[in-house]
Amino acid sequence: MKIILVRHGPPKFDNTKYIESAGLQEALAEYAESVVTEEPRHEIPALRAGSESQIAVCSELVRSRSSAALLGFGGVTASPLLNESLLPYPDVLPFRMPWRIVLVFFRIAWLLGYKQNARGIRKDRHQARQAGGWLIDLAQTHGEVVVFGHGIMNRLIVKQLTNDGWNNEITFGRGYWSYCVVSHERQVKAQ
Repeated sequence: MKIILVRHGPPKFDNTKYIESAGLQEALAEYAESVVTEEPRHEIPALRAGSESQIAVCSELVRSRSSAALLGFGGVTASPLLNESLLPYPDVLPFRMPWRIVLVFFRIAWLLGYKQNARGIRKDRHQARQAGGWLIDLAQTHGEVVVFGHGIMNRLIVKQLTNDGWNNEITFGRGYWSYCVVSHERQVKAQ
């Protein structure tokens, strides 16, 4: 059994912009609605769009769904269990900041337990446990599952799967279109 977790491609979003003190929520909403139009520059060897041995799933977010469609995966099941962990943020930034700095700063804050306007790391880990269980069920039924998801949530899910005895076969990259393949030998039931 295999689960192939693919991070979405680069969304059409200006990540060089500066965020005004009260504009962070609007920028996060704009990012959440961004589509992906650029295919990966590298091959993702485990993907076989249209293969009957694979089922594809994705998060509910546009960048995940458009990534699956871009690579030829139609009829993909979307699940909130695969949605990215929300970025915590204050209602008003103390000063105008570059988008990339905002992401890094508040993701580090999330790791340290900050959760204003977000679920927080504990609930995100719980979501990853639920997602991992669901993906294992799908893999037991279909053999291979392709997941179009997000950087942080994919990492949390992979950690959960490896804790559950799955093997991390391949990890390629950390940015857009990065992927990880985890596998588990199918248990043969005694007769």
